[in-house]
Amino acid sequence: MNIIKQRIKTDLRLEEVDLAKQIGRYAYFKTMSSSSQPITRIEGKDYFNFGSNNYLGLTNHQEVIEASKEAISKWGTGCTGSRLLNGTIELHLELEEELAAFYGKESALVFPTGYTANLGVLSSLLTRHDTVVVDERIHASLWDGIMLSKARSKKFDHNDPSALESLLSKMASPPNLCITEGVFSMEGDMPLLRELMEICKKNDIFLLVDEAHALGVVGSTGKGASEYYKVIKEVDAITITFSKSLAGCGGAVIGDKRVIDYIKMNSRPFLFTASNTPSSLASVLTSLKILQRQPQMIKELENKKIFFYDELKKNGIPVSKNESAILTIPIGDDFRVLQAWKVLWNRKVFCNPVLTPAVKLNEGILRFSLTLSHTYEQLEEVAKTCRQLLPLISTED
Repeated sequence: MNIIKQRIKTDLRLEEVDLAKQIGRYAYFKTMSSSSQPITRIEGKDYFNFGSNNYLGLTNHQEVIEASKEAISKWGTGCTGSRLLNGTIELHLELEEELAAFYGKESALVFPTGYTANLGVLSSLLTRHDTVVVDERIHASLWDGIMLSKARSKKFDHNDPSALESLLSKMASPPNLCITEGVFSMEGDMPLLRELMEICKKNDIFLLVDEAHALGVVGSTGKGASEYYKVIKEVDAITITFSKSLAGCGGAVIGDKRVIDYIKMNSRPFLFTASNTPSSLASVLTSLKILQRQPQMIKELENKKIFFYDELKKNGIPVSKNESAILTIPIGDDFRVLQAWKVLWNRKVFCNPVLTPAVKLNEGILRFSLTLSHTYEQLEEVAKTCRQLLPLISTED
């Protein structure tokens, strides 16, 4: 038999998916029948939506919607090519200028997605002769960027600057680059960024921070962990995504002009992929302006997160306490996580089950994403519903 056909036929993951579907425990690829709101229609029924990264609720903001419509009227539905050739429009340049100014950096470069931003940045900055050190829980897009570059990678224990120092002490020469995230996407925790920055500065290591889940959520004006720890100037490059707080699709890298120019000319995922759609660029640009105009949204979101955390604790639920808008409930092994997800699904609460390998074996969690659009009444009701999870929550190490 053809080796590819054999591989597909014997793939255990496909068998596991088939089994999960048969027993009603398949939690993925759910079809949304309405826009992402606190109550969203999913596969024909209304659910409390805690699986969305629409942190500031801007995907339904009327000003954002109108800007998107106007962009379609002016530029059409697509740019019909790559940025290199015919795909750069005025909105790209305006957004890049706004992002650079927002972060107080010299320059920015917009990518079609957050994934391609990380892929493009790392595959252009690194070569097979380089070594990169990374927090063990960085996002898949960052790992894929490293793999595309063929650079050597070494992991240090999650959120542990002392582990990084220990790792560096065992290396013959310092690595070229260090990667962490402003908010880790699964657990929702933040790095000890100031300590990491000091280590990188002392060893002349280029520091890249992916602020995807921190943008619009963390920091006094929503710039992320680099703002929270007051190290924006020291961080060499920041990557972001638009699909969460900024109500669009795309990503960007922000940094010194020479660095951005180098990425622009050497990033294959940037040079050889189609450009962002005009409507998405307009949505992101408008969302960024709203965030700058209304920074109080960040504090309002934080207040709702604290309220939901307190309500969950009041109902006996062990829950993570993070600076981000992500709250997690520890469950245990993968099957139990899917059981817990099903318990809430049956009670019209939608959240994200996080399984191995996204987390360590037997450390599965349920992940709740808070948005500014959630009401206090909704948060209180869902926290009470979560009491149904108590028999499934792991108390073992």
